[in-house]
Amino acid sequence: MKFKKITQKTTPLEDIYSLTTGTHKIATLKNISYDDLVRNFGEPSVDVPSGDDKVQVEWVFTRKGNTFTIYDWKTFDRDYTLQELTHWSIGGAINGDEFFECIEDHIDRDVLIQV
Repeated sequence: MKFKKITQKTTPLEDIYSLTTGTHKIATLKNISYDDLVRNFGEPSVDVPSGDDKVQVEWVFTRKGNTFTIYDWKTFDRDYTLQELTHWSIGGAINGDEFFECIEDHIDRDVLIQV
């Protein structure tokens, strides 16, 4: 994968949150479950709900100083997110075309990225 996945094993949670500051939804990743994401990208970078419960889990990736994320948005229900959700938000602060291509190449099933 061309992008580095950030993990809590190597990066404190506060620093992960700092990396995601300024990112926003740039696309939707459809037709993929939590288990599919874990199989393809490993455990989430952030596996605790946000303070306002809007995000239950989040994968954080970086490359050349840019941060991209895959996360649930406003399910407000961790069990639903982990067991039923199939539409995920993709976040970033810049155009994500290169990241989208990387996702499609890395995932072992057909997914749809809707910008």
